[in-house]
Amino acid sequence: MQAAQNPLSQLADISTGQSVSLWPLAWGWWLLIAIAVSVFIISAWQLQRYVARRRVKRLALKAISKLVPEIQSTAKELHGILRWACIQYFPEHNVASLYGEKWAQFLSSQVATQAVVSDIVTLEKDLYRTSGDAASRKNIKAVEAWIKAALPPKGERHV
Repeated sequence: MQAAQNPLSQLADISTGQSVSLWPLAWGWWLLIAIAVSVFIISAWQLQRYVARRRVKRLALKAISKLVPEIQSTAKELHGILRWACIQYFPEHNVASLYGEKWAQFLSSQVATQAVVSDIVTLEKDLYRTSGDAASRKNIKAVEAWIKAALPPKGERHV
């Protein structure tokens, strides 16, 4: 009788096959990449729009912060900053031509707090006085509060 052979010696070695490659990517990965790129582009666009819409507001508030209440030309400068900011955001309202009661109505239509508007109307009346042209801190705070509350307009597309 022949020597008993080991049955394991008759088995062939295990074949591992080729290693899995990352390329080409499966369609699911391409879809995930396309979604990620789309989200990035849309987010960057929205951020750019957000910054652009608030640029005028930021510039107006910066200009107001540089005003000194005791200087004679402050009331005119403050009123000019407010008008400039309104013209930038509301070109279709012909804001540049508004004055007096129509200007007050426009300002009050943009904010809920009427006390701020009354202080701004007082500022406008102070523009035409020959003595004491300096704007008070109250007027500066009122214009600052109006700009913070009303600009940029809610629900409308401007700038």
